[in-house]
Amino acid sequence: MYQIKKLPDGKIETAHPGYLGSQNTFYVCCLKGVGRIYQQTFVDNYSKVAFTKLYTTKTPITSADLLNDKSPSKNFLNK
Repeated sequence: MYQIKKLPDGKIETAHPGYLGSQNTFYVCCLKGVGRIYQQTFVDNYSKVAFTKLYTTKTPITSADLLNDKSPSKNFLNK
């Protein structure tokens, strides 16, 4: 199994793309006729590549949708 190494400067070193990532939900704005807009963001800690998608709801299913649609591990494993 892969190990996550914590470096002295607080950074984390990972083994390959998709092994460790950070995800966040951010409120963007409110559009007339649409409602609230939220941005789901995922950053891969290995490659520092970020993926974002906009949603009209802030639910766990939207978080899962972003990971299933744009996850680097999904792209890495399909090669």
